[in-house]
Amino acid sequence: MRVVVCPDSFKGSVLAEDAACAIESGLRRVLSDIEVTRLPMADGGEGTGDALVRAAGGLSVLRTTWDPLSRPCTATLRWISKNRAIVELADASGYNRLTDAQRTEQNALRASTYGTGRLIKDALDAQADEIYLTLGGSATSDAGYGIFGALGGIARDKNGLRLSTHRAETLADVHSLDVGGLHPRLREVTITVACDVDNPLCDVGGAAFVYGPQKGLTPGSVAERDGEIASFASLVERVSGLSGLLRGVPGLGAAGGAALPLVAFANARLVPGAVLVAEAVFLEAAIANADLVVTGEGSFDEQSMHGKVVAEVARLARKHQKPCAVIAGRVDDAYLDPKASGVAAVMEASPRHASVEEISQHSKAWLEEAAARFLDSFWPMLSNQSHGVDEVGE
Repeated sequence: MRVVVCPDSFKGSVLAEDAACAIESGLRRVLSDIEVTRLPMADGGEGTGDALVRAAGGLSVLRTTWDPLSRPCTATLRWISKNRAIVELADASGYNRLTDAQRTEQNALRASTYGTGRLIKDALDAQADEIYLTLGGSATSDAGYGIFGALGGIARDKNGLRLSTHRAETLADVHSLDVGGLHPRLREVTITVACDVDNPLCDVGGAAFVYGPQKGLTPGSVAERDGEIASFASLVERVSGLSGLLRGVPGLGAAGGAALPLVAFANARLVPGAVLVAEAVFLEAAIANADLVVTGEGSFDEQSMHGKVVAEVARLARKHQKPCAVIAGRVDDAYLDPKASGVAAVMEASPRHASVEEISQHSKAWLEEAAARFLDSFWPMLSNQSHGVDEVGE
């Protein structure tokens, strides 16, 4: 039997590559002679840069930049060829850069993408012709205000005074933009932005309202920041000559709207991160040749089937009429039923009441056990039902 194992990372506990190895070990406990192809995945969030570098045989270079609170830090600039660079927003501007004590409302309003912008500038200065920016895992909700400043853009207040883009609390004071000093190569390069969500920039479904609370924004400051993003985006539209940025670009709300200045001033293209990685690792070809597909992620819930790894893997499995199973750390009860989840089988790996510490300590062992339990229990049933495809539907 040929099996493709292609999980996302289990955030905070297991990297995608380690998860794939654990799942393979569990499958082999039941059927030792199966043929396994491991293709660790990512969807634009943490680990996407590593997945692309691993697929292309590239290299990683450490650079000095700034973290979300404008403190000096070291982050990674990745290269998948001489002129193709990858910048992962989570490296410099990630949520994991902050301690629990630092995840306050004040810091959520202050957090800036300036450090990510400096990595993009480094890639431009190094003559990159193509830049991939992977979003996800951000600590920021600044609509790319910091990136705009790092690439040479100037923001001014109502008195014409220059504002610091190192600190996103000045976003509230932006009255005008000067783009004359933007990096001269911005219009020369191809910039592809990998997203893991499809949210718009503003309003109730946008960057501040949906993801701001995860970063420390309160109900009051969520509305405040949404208004600031809308005001900044309106200025960007006016200066760039583009329209529709506020509501017409699905995915622009990812990572607090970080891609806004790149879409406006560099003709950046937004793509689903899972699609980008799937193409890079030739996932579809592997699935077409498989008997079974096993994917996974930390939490399988409402978001899973909207731009995440699981959604793309399931789509390709359905396309080639192959059964797709999901093994997740936690599973929302509403999605335990395969008919509701859109996959052939769902398996929860972690005990329901496990603590964060227990999950971190036992994740790999629990994943291995869940994979063995799945193959022992579900595979005979799926094999007898034309691989479960009829139950899944499109």
